Amino acid sequence: LKLLGCQRIKTAANIEQARRGSDWTGLAIRFELKAVYTVFEKWMFVIRNLNKLDRVPDELREGIFERLFEVAEIAKFSPEEVQAYEESLKSYRDLKNSLDTAFEDGIEQGEIRKEISFVLRLKNKDKSVTDISDLTGLSEERVKEIIQNEG
Repeated sequence: LKLLGCQRIKTAANIEQARRGSDWTGLAIRFELKAVYTVFEKWMFVIRNLNKLDRVPDELREGIFERLFEVAEIAKFSPEEVQAYEESLKSYRDLKNSLDTAFEDGIEQGEIRKEISFVLRLKNKDKSVTDISDLTGLSEERVKEIIQNEG
């Protein structure tokens, strides 16, 4: 048995289950979604059926539609859930900013250590401050500072 050219319903149990209610809606939505091809048609489908969908259909597994479904889920939150969500989001952002800053500081520290190491190796090879400055791109003042403090 075919239902509007949609998926084949194979057993009497499936037919009975489909007749009981919400599955007809699901079948109709799946049928309608099979006829959606362009981005515009997908948007129109989502706008018409968002309240009927409990998950992102496979045909809409694109970044923008997944993000839309995330936002729609948040929109259904109670005031208490919204507050808890916002607190969680704030904590996440604070942690991420801390980690990003620590990472950037670590990179900067690593670059400084590398710079110091290179200057000292050149100095140990009896290179002059002027030569070291030319080879490293550092100012002569910075080279002298490194040699005084680290050497």
